[in-house]
Amino acid sequence: MYLQVKTESLLKEIQEAFNRHYPYLKIEFFSKRHADRKLSPESARLDNGKTIHDAAVFFDPAQVNISADRTVSALEKDFWIQFGLAIQVYRNSNGLWLETSATDSWSLDQQNRTGEASCKRNDGKSLEERLEDTRCDEER
Repeated sequence: MYLQVKTESLLKEIQEAFNRHYPYLKIEFFSKRHADRKLSPESARLDNGKTIHDAAVFFDPAQVNISADRTVSALEKDFWIQFGLAIQVYRNSNGLWLETSATDSWSLDQQNRTGEASCKRNDGKSLEERLEDTRCDEER
């Protein structure tokens, strides 16, 4: 499974494509890499309205492997090597987005399944059901 990254791709579009494959994970883009097992500084987060061309150091079109067996650290390394972009993977945990820096050696599938289990333990509802409840509450 691969993400197609083009020079005109918005960071937001890449985030959405990744999230379609892994609904309990998300990626954020940063201007610099985080240290091993450390959190990314919020001040370095990039605006997801930027294009790859504007945000990346290298911006040749590429495919990024997001197969289920890939580790978070491998994915982060790929973005750094291919685009000079630092990313951080976050996992949904009971409705909160947590950086996976302590578990970067886990596969994307393991991270996603852990996030799903955490969200379902919350109240017996899936993340999609809780999001739908939130949308309904906002419309009232």
